[in-house]
Amino acid sequence: MDKKSRLQIGFWLLAGALIIFVQMILGGITRLTGSGLSITHWDIVMGALPPLNRHDWQVAFNQYKLTPQYTLVNKGFTLSDFKHIFFWEFIHRLWARVMLGGVFFLGLIYFFFTKRLTPSLVKKSIIAVLLGGLEGLMGWIMVQSGLRDVPFVAPLDLTAHLLLALLIFSYLLWISLPYLIPENNFQIDNKKIKGSILTLLTLLAIQIAFGGLMAGNHAAMSYPSWPTFNGNWLPTGINDGSTFITNLTHNVATIQLIHRTLAYLIAIYIFYLFIRYRKSLSALQGVVLSLLPVMVLLQITLGVLTLLYTNTTIPVVLGVIHQSVGWLTFANVLVFYFLIKRKHHIATQGL
Repeated sequence: MDKKSRLQIGFWLLAGALIIFVQMILGGITRLTGSGLSITHWDIVMGALPPLNRHDWQVAFNQYKLTPQYTLVNKGFTLSDFKHIFFWEFIHRLWARVMLGGVFFLGLIYFFFTKRLTPSLVKKSIIAVLLGGLEGLMGWIMVQSGLRDVPFVAPLDLTAHLLLALLIFSYLLWISLPYLIPENNFQIDNKKIKGSILTLLTLLAIQIAFGGLMAGNHAAMSYPSWPTFNGNWLPTGINDGSTFITNLTHNVATIQLIHRTLAYLIAIYIFYLFIRYRKSLSALQGVVLSLLPVMVLLQITLGVLTLLYTNTTIPVVLGVIHQSVGWLTFANVLVFYFLIKRKHHIATQGL
């Protein structure tokens, strides 16, 4: 495969990852504005169009009035109020249809028929498409959980939806890297650091999962203070008598304690890795590693500000940026792991 074709495929795969990243941002806005339950049905074809006249808007609004969110939270909403929350959920779904179903899938067809895809990459691309379909299904399962008895989606469903999106994002980023980064950047293969980076990736994935549980349980609103938990160094209600799993997934005191503590541990671990390995890396590896201390400090600062500015609602801008930087930190670690793990020439990798 020539250099031009490699770069085109690499940027196409990277574009797929960026599409997922933007989708995550739109999902965060949708969640924080309380818009996720505004569309009460899933229509793959006709759902790509919003209501086109006042009658259609009224029908959609009447359907929303039957939901627990309207009767328990938003009773008294006007049609204008409904249009505002409908907008974000509609854009969230439309982006997935147009960008993933259109741009990414059309790119796959183009590269396939121009015979630029190896059999291995065809399989990986199909896996990405199937994961995208599964993510759409998971999204609808999540929405359904908030249309029955309670005015919000199930925290575990929301977290599963978030983690599946992170998986697709990471997968597309990972398979794009061999096409974008030249062989001569694989100068050092430090086996000792590989286990440490895998540990860091695991900790970050767990932290993002607890971020999803924070969001699903609106846990920031229970303890909107820092460094204490409403004046206490440990949040009240940790031992609420529930089962171990329920305590981890639904107890806002436990969830926020773990989320905060894990953030501190991850920060310490990143600084440890930076101090230990910064002098034994290639130039590119060193640059990527050097970004991590900055990113983790920024992420903790954003988390603290999100807590402090939480009142009756969680601040949308801070919440979305906080989630985005978390994903970018994970992506940075993934790129670093790639740089210390992959040493062979692209032509020999069967990609």
